[in-house]
Amino acid sequence: MLYFEKMLKPNGENSRTLMRFWPSQTPPRGLVCLVHGLGEHCGRYQHVAGFFNRAGYAVAALDLLGHGASVGRRGHFYGYPAVATQINAVVAEAAKSVGDLPVVLYGHSMGGNMVLNVLLRGLLQKEPEALVLSGPLFEPAFEPPTWKVLLGKAVYRIWPTLSLANELDPAGLSRDEQVVADYLKDEWVHGLITAKFVEVLAGGLWANHEAARVTCPVLLMHGDQDPITSVSASKSFAAVAPNCHLKLWPGLRHELHNEPEQNEVLALAAAWLGETLAVAPVVDAFSPSAETKAVG
Repeated sequence: MLYFEKMLKPNGENSRTLMRFWPSQTPPRGLVCLVHGLGEHCGRYQHVAGFFNRAGYAVAALDLLGHGASVGRRGHFYGYPAVATQINAVVAEAAKSVGDLPVVLYGHSMGGNMVLNVLLRGLLQKEPEALVLSGPLFEPAFEPPTWKVLLGKAVYRIWPTLSLANELDPAGLSRDEQVVADYLKDEWVHGLITAKFVEVLAGGLWANHEAARVTCPVLLMHGDQDPITSVSASKSFAAVAPNCHLKLWPGLRHELHNEPEQNEVLALAAAWLGETLAVAPVVDAFSPSAETKAVG
């Protein structure tokens, strides 16, 4: 499947952000912007992008700072304004190709935390028409080691880049053993956070508390056997957010898009988007610039 890569620099070299863009083969109904989770990268969403392409959407994705091919210390959190700068740059770059289409932000795990926080903090240049949240990180489903939490809180202001293991168990990602095996051997995956990750955890709690202010349509999906992010926290958000559809997937773990039922998961998301956006397609005039690399 053809996609294009470009290294964006929205704030100079220290903001180098890898962007991938999958143009729709038909006039697109909207732009889906994928925001990945902790320790991974947008290359793991190739099949997700392909699914939404076939459903009639152009798709863009990025590697967050400190992840994948983007600049930054591995696993370090550079703050929500920096995340917003990345998302704004990717959406603006994609808009050069597809025009002023409805934007959907699709955030998985920590990506869901990022999407909600940049929206609620008023940091987005273009308001999304809808959100898709997959196993969002409001709270961890497990209890992190007490010493690590205390250490992070104690030092994150004076030593924010202190690296720590992120405590994620890859077996909790999917029931598909090949997915786990591929994750473990992926050279772009890392198992790190820094002391400043306490701000991400605080942001998850804050976003849940502010659920009533998320007025755009939200599809929130969570596997009820997710051992990584809290299902009960997602239920709490959905109970308060005024326009949120909650879908719990029985027996599924953290990465819904990588479970054996992934086609059902993505089909539900695409159907929900079709009903929610209800927009006519426009002509896709993608024309890659000289700085853009085509990958097929």
